[in-house]
Amino acid sequence: MSWLYAPRLSALGFSIRTTIAALVALAIALWMELGQPQWAPMTVWIVAQGTLGESLSKARWRVAGTLGGIVSAIALASAFPQAPWLFFPALAVWIGLCTALGTLVHNFRSYALVLTAYTCSIVSLSAQAQPDQVFSIAMARGTYILLGVICGTVADMACRSNVPGKARAAIRSQLQQIVLEAANASRDILLEHGTPESDLHNIFSLSLGLSDRIEFGAIEVGRTRGIVDYARATLGLASRLMSRALGMRSRLGAVTRRSARRPRTCCRTRPGFWIGCVRILMTKRRFRPCARRFLP
Repeated sequence: MSWLYAPRLSALGFSIRTTIAALVALAIALWMELGQPQWAPMTVWIVAQGTLGESLSKARWRVAGTLGGIVSAIALASAFPQAPWLFFPALAVWIGLCTALGTLVHNFRSYALVLTAYTCSIVSLSAQAQPDQVFSIAMARGTYILLGVICGTVADMACRSNVPGKARAAIRSQLQQIVLEAANASRDILLEHGTPESDLHNIFSLSLGLSDRIEFGAIEVGRTRGIVDYARATLGLASRLMSRALGMRSRLGAVTRRSARRPRTCCRTRPGFWIGCVRILMTKRRFRPCARRFLP
């Protein structure tokens, strides 16, 4: 409960600026006499993220998903105005298609496809009683979302300082940690010290987190994107190192297990001992015909 009684300054600033932006968006929506003004402050809280890059990326994809849902809702309502037995199957197919495509992409691109699906359903189902009002309902929905995105983005950009420098520092520190832990894990594997699975999982989770951080950091650093390209290349090399180290661990483990299963036999159980004995017996003429059947 420390986050409630003694919050960090960054968390407190995030809460204050997001609350102010939401109240401003609600006041503007009420001044514009919109039908459902609560969607504007809700959008401010939805697009609010911990970093500026995440907020801008989510805001951009939320606008794209809303526009896609509005266009598809108008198209469906116009294509099947008086045919619900065709409209609902078409809507179900469209929702399923958007959801399936959302599983093929990553981060907020997936969010945009899912948003397209349920925005289309909200707008088109709201217009079923009055199909001729579908355009007005769609424009009202777009106005709520766009108003909330603008208020949230302006407040987020106005309350942050030195965003490119902080983004470069965060990427550099996380990348150094991943490279160091990957090198230590590879060393332990080669020395057969035994690397715990939790350490390997931690390295791969850090790599996935940094991959997302690099994507959002590219938005924050702006024109100076050289560090982003270098970070992607270095992260790829670190991942390749860990992949080859894990392959080496599997091979070393197989060699160790094979050596452990090999029985330690005395000289009398080895094939060479009996071959020598047979060769000695072959010196006697009476054993040569039988011995030649067993010797190569």
